[in-house]
Amino acid sequence: MSDSLIIVIPRSPSFEPTVEAARNSRRYLKEQLPGVLTGIRFCRDTTFMHAGVALDRIWCPLCEASLTHEWFYAAVDVASRSRFRELGVEMPCCRRLGNLNELGWNAPVGFAKFDLYAVNASVPDLTLKQAMDVERILGCGITRIRRRDETSQWHPGAHI
Repeated sequence: MSDSLIIVIPRSPSFEPTVEAARNSRRYLKEQLPGVLTGIRFCRDTTFMHAGVALDRIWCPLCEASLTHEWFYAAVDVASRSRFRELGVEMPCCRRLGNLNELGWNAPVGFAKFDLYAVNASVPDLTLKQAMDVERILGCGITRIRRRDETSQWHPGAHI
């Protein structure tokens, strides 16, 4: 059996909400999705948050050329040396300066140090109102990632 997740991350990879704002966002999500496992996680380092098995196409945000997964993972390897503090990268297609957090994907993804999640929610996504409420509570713009984890081994990390 697989787990289905809604993962909410700040649009800015370095943004970390206060613990109070994070707890309030979890409380809100729990009220909106009763009976669903919800949680928050703070990561020491910036982490790539992705859509799991739903992820298959990447493109340049500057010229819209397709990018290979091999190029992306090599760029991630370079960015990891700075603990993802520097996400700027020369795009292989147009040779212009781009950003790993702004690449085009067939499903929402992003880099973050914090996430709010709901496991096996019966809804496909948050409503626009719910998303706007979470943004207000956290104090930042958000990206919503819908992920299916085929391993059934979602380990969300530390709960606060």
